[in-house]
Formats: sequence, C-alpha cells, structure tokens
Amino acid sequence: MWLFAMAPLLGIAIFYYFVPQAVVQRGAPRLHSGTQEGSGMPLRPDFPDSNLLRHRNEVEAKINESMARMAKTMTPKRQSQLIDRLMLDREPRYRALFESWHLDSTTADEALTIVREGEALKFNALQELNQQGTSGRQAFGETLTVGREFVDIQLGLLLGEERFQEFSRLEAEMERDMHERARKAIIPD
Repeated sequence: MWLFAMAPLLGIAIFYYFVPQAVVQRGAPRLHSGTQEGSGMPLRPDFPDSNLLRHRNEVEAKINESMARMAKTMTPKRQSQLIDRLMLDREPRYRALFESWHLDSTTADEALTIVREGEALKFNALQELNQQGTSGRQAFGETLTVGREFVDIQLGLLLGEERFQEFSRLEAEMERDMHERARKAIIPD
C-alpha cells in the first residue's frame, strides 16, 4: 500500500530521470524560420541538435500524457487516503520522539496536524503539476519551497528550535527510508 503513497513522488523522479538535467535547465533550442537560433544553420533531420530536440519533445509528450493520467486518478478522496496511509506509517515514530521529550498530548496532536497539512500541501501542489504538465515545474518547486518554510516555521514555534531540529532529522530519515523502499520496489537488488 505504501507504494501508492509514493506514486506521485515516483512520477516526479521518473520525469527527472528521463529528461537530462542540462536539457531541463537550459531548455530546448529555439527554432525560427527553419534555422537554429543564433547559428544561422538550417535545421536538418540529420543534424544532431534536431535529433536531441525531437527526442526531448517525444519524452516530454510522454511525460505530459502520464501526468494527465495521474491528474485524473488522483482525486481529493484518493489524496486523503494516501495522506492517511503516510501518517499511519509515520505516526509511531513521531509519537516515540514526542514521548522521549515528555511532550503533552495536545502539543503532539497539534504537531501532527501541522505535518498532515504540510503533506496535503505537497499532494495539492503535485496535483496542480500533473494538471499543468511539465510546464508547471517551476510553480511546483516554488509552492513546495514556500509550503515547507511555512510548515517549518509553525513547527519551530510549537516545538522550539532544539526539538524542531531533532524533529527535522527524524523526518529526513523517514523520507530517505521511503525513497529507498521505493527504489528497491522499482529496481530490486
């Protein structure tokens, strides 16, 4: 079941795996009147850059198709189920940390509510990305960054700086564990 929780993240990982970073970062060469911009050279089918551009466009089209399918299947109800499962998997580790701090139950519950809201923000941003396709990458990244900062501020104020740092280490560890399980599910040893 945890694999379904990983599906959105796997989609992003697959996108970045199949599209070379140099192409993602600088984008495709601009085409103008049958010539490659700035070169004055005609764009021929056997010209290496035209093959790269064609390949990039084919890959991007396939990724956009996959993202569109994911957008249709990732209903709000499904998102909620995935977040429930994620929280269910992680809650024992959160609770153990809270107990080690002798944190009162109200504060612990409030921290978990903040974490859940952060996860909902991630899934909403991912849904928006899936709906927009690859053109929504920048907005997706910005939304995640702002959302993460907002959650971190709330947790920092609630838990205090020292506890927040320990909490953040636990979350990073759980993220690494989840990514490793997903990697092993996709590429068995």
